[in-house]
Amino acid sequence: MKVHSQPTQAGGEFEAEPVRGLPELLPAGEQMLWQGSPDWQCLAVRAFHARKVAVYFGAMLVWRIASGLAEGHSIMAAVGAAGRLLPLAVAATVVLVLLAWLTSRAAVYTITSRRVVLRIGIALPMTINIPYRIIEAAQAKLFASETAMKVTTDAVQVHGGYGFIKEYQVERHFRDAKITQIYEGTSQIQKLVIARHLLAGVARVA
Repeated sequence: MKVHSQPTQAGGEFEAEPVRGLPELLPAGEQMLWQGSPDWQCLAVRAFHARKVAVYFGAMLVWRIASGLAEGHSIMAAVGAAGRLLPLAVAATVVLVLLAWLTSRAAVYTITSRRVVLRIGIALPMTINIPYRIIEAAQAKLFASETAMKVTTDAVQVHGGYGFIKEYQVERHFRDAKITQIYEGTSQIQKLVIARHLLAGVARVA
C-alpha cells in the first residue's frame, strides 16, 4: 500500500503488545483482515502541510529578494539578506517531515472481522477500538443525509436562480434532503454519537 499506507511487519516495537498494534490477542472467532500504517510522505504533505510551508518560505525568499532589488541593493546583497530566512525554512520543513515519520512509525491501523483498532500517538500512544455494530447506524445516517444534502445543493446551484422556484422539482428535493439532517437525530448528534463511541473505545493509554 504505497500511496496511503504501507504494510507493517510482524512482531512489534511495543513489547507489551502480543500482536503489533493490538493491546491483546484477538478472541476466538475474530480474524485480522488487514493491518497497515500511514505513509509518512502522505502524512507530511496532507496532514502536516510540509509542502505548503516550504512553498510559503519560498515565496517569502522571492519577495525579500525582489524588495531588496526594488530598494536599489545589488543582487548579491538582496540574496544575502533574504538568505537569512533559509535556515528557518529548512528547520521548519525538517521538523514537519520528522513528525510525519514518527507518526507513521507509531501508528498502526488494524481491521478485523468485528472492529477497527487504531494505535496512535508518539509520546503517549493509545489504542482505540471501534466496533462495527456500535457506529454502523450513526455512520449510515450521517453519510446518507450529508451526501443527499451535497448532491441537492449542487443541483440547485446548477439551476441558478431557477433552482429555488417551485416549478422545478430540484427545489423540493433540496428541502427533502435538508430535513434528513434534522429528523431522527441531527447530523451534529450523529457526529457526537460516533465521537462518544470512539472515545469510549480507548482500551489502553501507555
